[in-house]
Amino acid sequence: MVIAARYISALISSTGTAAPTVLHSFSLEDTSGSGSTGFFRVGLAFEKGDVPSGNLPAARLNDGTPVRSAVMETNTWSDGSLRKATLVGEVPGGVSGSATIEVLAEPGTQGASGLDPIAYLFANTDFKVRVTNHSGSVGAGLPNRTYLLNIALLDPDRREIQADNPVCVRLFAWGAPAAEKHLMCLHYVDLWLDDLGQVVGVEWTPVMSQHWWVTDPFGNGPAPKEKRIYDAVLVDGSTELEGFAGLEHGYYCRWAGLRTADDDQHARRLWFDKGTAMPTLRLAYGPVSKRRMMRAGYLPPLAQGFTYDSSRFSRFYLPLGETTGAVAHNHRRAINGTGGYNGRGSISNMDSMALVEQTADLWRVSRVSAQAGLAVHFHVRDHRTVGSDVSAGLIPAPVSQLGAQSYPGLADEVVAVTGTGGTLAQDAPDGGLGTFTNWDDAHHVSYSYFMAFVEGEAYLADAVLSAFDTPYRRSFFNEFGTNPFRQFYLVEARRNALSIPNERYGAVHATAIQERSLAWGQLAANRAYQLLPDNDRHRPYLDNMFQNLSDWIEASLAFFPADHLAKGGWASRLGTGGSPWMNSFSVLAFWDAAALGDDQGWGGYRAFAEQTTKLIANMWQHPYSTVTQRDMRFYDVERLQSVDPNESLVLRPATIEGSVVTCSLVTGLAVRNGDLVYFSLFDEQANAQILPPEVSTATPYYAVNADPNARSFQLATTPGGSPIAISDASAALGVFAADFVDVTPIGQGGAFLPPADSFSQITYAAIQHAYGAGSTHVSDDLIETARTFFAPRVEQWSGESYAAWNYDGNLIR
Repeated sequence: MVIAARYISALISSTGTAAPTVLHSFSLEDTSGSGSTGFFRVGLAFEKGDVPSGNLPAARLNDGTPVRSAVMETNTWSDGSLRKATLVGEVPGGVSGSATIEVLAEPGTQGASGLDPIAYLFANTDFKVRVTNHSGSVGAGLPNRTYLLNIALLDPDRREIQADNPVCVRLFAWGAPAAEKHLMCLHYVDLWLDDLGQVVGVEWTPVMSQHWWVTDPFGNGPAPKEKRIYDAVLVDGSTELEGFAGLEHGYYCRWAGLRTADDDQHARRLWFDKGTAMPTLRLAYGPVSKRRMMRAGYLPPLAQGFTYDSSRFSRFYLPLGETTGAVAHNHRRAINGTGGYNGRGSISNMDSMALVEQTADLWRVSRVSAQAGLAVHFHVRDHRTVGSDVSAGLIPAPVSQLGAQSYPGLADEVVAVTGTGGTLAQDAPDGGLGTFTNWDDAHHVSYSYFMAFVEGEAYLADAVLSAFDTPYRRSFFNEFGTNPFRQFYLVEARRNALSIPNERYGAVHATAIQERSLAWGQLAANRAYQLLPDNDRHRPYLDNMFQNLSDWIEASLAFFPADHLAKGGWASRLGTGGSPWMNSFSVLAFWDAAALGDDQGWGGYRAFAEQTTKLIANMWQHPYSTVTQRDMRFYDVERLQSVDPNESLVLRPATIEGSVVTCSLVTGLAVRNGDLVYFSLFDEQANAQILPPEVSTATPYYAVNADPNARSFQLATTPGGSPIAISDASAALGVFAADFVDVTPIGQGGAFLPPADSFSQITYAAIQHAYGAGSTHVSDDLIETARTFFAPRVEQWSGESYAAWNYDGNLIR
C-alpha cells in the first residue's frame, strides 16, 4: 500500500491535479547516420473520449519539451471526441539518433497558417510530368503530353486546400493538356512551415490516372478508352528528377511518381528543400499506442514479439507493377494468373510484418506494397459534381434509406462489373488491355490502407476509397441498397421461413462472386470509412450505406426462427454457410465494422459478428474441427433439426467396401471409435448423391472398429454397437468427432501441424479477435482451450512469411 501511495503521489502535481494521460508514444529514429531534420507526419487513432470535443492532441518529447504540432484529416466519434488524425510536427533541433514523442489531450483550438499556397507554388515551383513515346491500344501514335502543376492550379474548380495549419498546408489539384480526355495528372502537395510560418520544404506527388469513366468526359468529342503506353519523366523546372520507361497504363489504373533511390526512404514522396532537407526518420509506435489503435479498430490485434521471413517481398517500387513474378508489388497482377497473392488478412502480410517489427526495411516493403492499390482496375471516378470538379468523386449506385438519396453528386450512368474476369461495361474490348487483365473480386484487399493511415498519405487514401467503391457495391453486394429486401440468397425476393432451410443452412447475404467476398467487401468499406475526414463530401454517402446495411442485417436476423440460427453462420449466394474460413474471415471483418458501428447505433454489424462468432465458438468445442476444411451444408430439414447446435460437422468424401468405410478427416487425423456420422444428400461440391439403401440421412451412426492407421471404420446405430451391413458405394459423410476434445494439442505426439497459411489459423485468429471484442459466445474457458490447443503452432510463427492471422484478443480487451 505504501508503494502504491507513493506512486500515485508522484502523479499528482503541486496544484493537486493528476498528471495528464499519455495517449500515444512513438519514436523517430534517424536512419541516415548523420542526423535528420525533425518534420514528421504520423497517423494516430483514439478511443472514444480520449480527446474530447474542445481539445486537441498535444505533442512533447518524453523529457517534457514541447513539440510544435498540429492535426489534419480528422474524423470524430459520435460524442465529438477525436477518433483519427494525421499528426504533423517538428522535433525541435532535429533528430540525432532517436527521439521519443508523447501525445496528450489538451484544451484548445487550431489556427490556420496564413499562407497562400497557390501564390507560393506559382512563384517558387515548376513541377511537371512529361509523357513521351506515347501510343495507345486503339489510338496508336498519340501526342506527347506535359502535365504542369501550376497550370492545374489555375482552375478553381479543380483545386482544393485540404488542410491548413501552422505546420503543414495540404493541397490537391488535377488537370491535363488541352484535348486530352482520359490520361490525367492528380497533384498532391504538402508545404511544410517553420515556426515563423515560412515554407521550408515542399512535398509533391504526381499521380497519373485514367479514371474518367465516360467516353466524352469534357464535351468536346469522344475519345476511346484504351491502354496507354509511354515514358514519363518528373521534372522541376529544367531538372529531371525521376524517369519511368515503357509504362503500360491500363484504363481505370493509376501510378504515383515517387522516390526511386535505394535507401530507407524509397517510394516516399518527392521532397524539395526550401530551407530544410528531407527527413530521414523511421517510425516506431510504442506498445500502448498500438493497443489503443487496435481497440479503436484501426489496426488488427496482431500478436507482437515475432520476426518473419520477408525475403520473398519486393523492396523496389515499379509503377503499375509491370514486371512479372511473385514480387511485383507483392501482389498478383491478375489474381487468377501470375504473381504471389499475399493479402490474406485485414491488412496484408507485408503491412502486418511492418507493424509487428517496425524496422526501416519493413516499412519500405509496406510502402512499396501499398502502391498495389493504385495499380488495379478500381479507380472509376466522376469529374462531374455539384458545384465543382475538385474531388473527382465516386459514382455511387442509388442507396435508399427511407426513400432518400443522400449523395448529391450521383451520376446518371453506372459502370457495371461482371464476372471474375472483371469485364468493364464501357471498357471492352480495348480499355482493359493494360497490365492488369483481370482480378478476382473474391480476394480483394485494401492494399493502400495501412500506409495511408500510418504515413497520412492522401494519394493512398484516395486509392482506398476507389477500392471500396468499385468492388464493395458492384461485386460484393450486387448494388446493395437499391432494394435491400431483395438482397437475399440467389438475389430473389425474400422467401418464407419454411423454404429457406431446404436451400441453404444459415441466414442471409448475397455476394456476387463467392462467399468470401463478403468479408473482403466489408473490410474495404471499413477502411474507407476510417480514413475519410468528417468534412469529406463522400461521408454522407458512406453514413447512409452503413446505416442501410445495418438495418438490413437486423431485419434479416429477425426474419429467421431461432432454431434455424442456433448454429450461427450465414448463407451466401454462391457458397456455403460455413465453409472452412469464409465465416472465420467474416468474424474479423464484422467485428471491425462493429467497432465503428456501435458508436453510430448501427447494431446490425455487432449482430452479424455475434451470429457468425457463434459458429466459430461451436467449432472450438472440438478443436480439431478447426483444422480441416469443414462444411456446414445442411441441405435438408431432417438433419438440421436432429443435429445438436454445439456440434461441428466435417463433410468428407468416403468409400464403402464390404461395409468398411474409408475416410480421412485431415492429414494425420482419422475417425475414431464413438465419432458421430451422418450421411448427406449432397457431396462436397453440392452434387446430389445416391446413398446405399441401408442408410438414411435422418439416422445418426457411430464409428466402431476404427483403424486410425488405415483410416477405416465401420458404422453402428448405437455407440459401441454391432456394425451394420452397407452396400459398396462412394458417398460424402458428415462426421462429428466425439473425442476431438481429448486429443493432444496440434504438433504434439505426431498430431497434424497445419501450414502457416491455413484454415485453422484463420479460425484461431477469429476466435481470438471475437474474445477481444467481448463476444457473448466466447468464454474465458473456451479461449483458454483454443490457446492451449494452438500453442505448438504459435511457437512456429517466427521465421515464417505469413503474419496476417496472428491475432491476440488480449490486446483489445
